[in-house]
Amino acid sequence: MVLALWVVGGLAAKTAWSEEFFIGAWGGPHLSEGEFNKYARAHFNVVLDYPYEEDNVNSLLALAQKTNLKVILNLKHRFLKDLAHGEQAPMLLADAVDQRRDLPEVVGYMLYDEPQTPAEAQLLGQLATHISKNLRNDQKLWVNFIGSPPYATWPDQFLGLYPAGVISTTNIHPVRIGFAFWDQFFASIQRISDSAKKGGAPFWGIVQSAAWEEKRQPTPQEIQLQCLSSLADGAKGVWYYTYIVPHHSRTIRSAILDKDDGETPLYQAVTEINQNALIFAHALSASRFAGVFHLQNTQKSLPVKDQQEAISLQGNNLLVGTFARADGGLGVLIVNKQVEENADDKAASAVLDVEKARVSLAEVDETSGEVRLLNNASGKYQLAIKPAAARLLIVSPRS
Repeated sequence: MVLALWVVGGLAAKTAWSEEFFIGAWGGPHLSEGEFNKYARAHFNVVLDYPYEEDNVNSLLALAQKTNLKVILNLKHRFLKDLAHGEQAPMLLADAVDQRRDLPEVVGYMLYDEPQTPAEAQLLGQLATHISKNLRNDQKLWVNFIGSPPYATWPDQFLGLYPAGVISTTNIHPVRIGFAFWDQFFASIQRISDSAKKGGAPFWGIVQSAAWEEKRQPTPQEIQLQCLSSLADGAKGVWYYTYIVPHHSRTIRSAILDKDDGETPLYQAVTEINQNALIFAHALSASRFAGVFHLQNTQKSLPVKDQQEAISLQGNNLLVGTFARADGGLGVLIVNKQVEENADDKAASAVLDVEKARVSLAEVDETSGEVRLLNNASGKYQLAIKPAAARLLIVSPRS
């Protein structure tokens, strides 16, 4: 499990959803045109390369221009090489970044991953601050951090020192052979969400999408649950980790594409999952993440601006993300945390009660993005939610 920090030049980042929502593919070395085309068709919009080599980077940029994808260039190996130059290392890295400052397809750089000591983390923070002066305002620097204690506190420390940061997490990989760590997954992603909210910074979530070591290949539902959970926790993007194609690593047994870059049945499901996630993210683009909570046979009040009577939501095994709207209303993303593979799991039911509040209620269709008004004279709405699925409601105050 690792955490990642983006350090952005300019003013502190805000948690508004007005920026593009990113769905990233953690690519392997020497990516092919076929892979890029498959990423684009599956609604990925950014690719992280690995490793950084000048010939590889030039090829990568040409493919990005062809497919209209964005790229994040991996500086880790360049960083290790430049360290041999001692005090000149920051200047050399800054120059490398400056060379591609005007390329719109380059949205940022991964500087390093998994520093092993606080001193290393501090050095990387200082280096990132130096390099950020050579970035465009919309370019970012990304550093991977180990997420387990005592490293788990470092995102807070970085955001305290560098308020322009944008944090993300590769999280715990929840799907293992014989069992799954869903409770740990939800807890981990909420920790990074809390750090991001406290620091006024966006974050990215992670989607385990491959089988390696003791991890098994996730089902479509398990991938969808990871995506929707990140969205409900306020993520500004998600990474599909690790490599999408098995031939990029001898440890990868299966992934979204096969070893010859061919489409697997999982690829088709991911295409739909990504498209639906982008539709929900677009519907929240004018909102600001307000908070997230879990419902376990409980009821929760949802305050709406200028309303004396709060609306209430009741349900079980639900993850609920709330997003403040400019009109004083709320976007409410309700995720069923269950998956069908467990015999006891089934579609969840949520009850939304707006009887006493002067609000209107609408729902965003996950496949079309169409917003349709809901109307029930009783003011009580019972919502069925399929396993690992979500429903996005828009609550608006009425004058």
